[in-house]
Amino acid sequence: MTSATEADFEADVFESGVNVYFKPTRSYYTFIRLSENKHAARSAPLSRDASVRHVGPSGDTGEYDPAQVLEMAYQVAARTADRKT
Repeated sequence: MTSATEADFEADVFESGVNVYFKPTRSYYTFIRLSENKHAARSAPLSRDASVRHVGPSGDTGEYDPAQVLEMAYQVAARTADRKT
């Protein structure tokens, strides 16, 4: 399997979370900030769960390990969110 690197991702912060784009497979990972009562909140921590959408031709992460890509996407999201707050 191929390993993802941080350079394979782009991230964009929005009011209640972070969108992360995995360029090699054209996959989108959306991490939402959830409060204790499960509402989206600007000051809450990012959820480790992501809404995932694959738009590339393979329909998934291809030759990349899905768990590794998800973990790297979360790390990129968390660092990006920290820089924007």
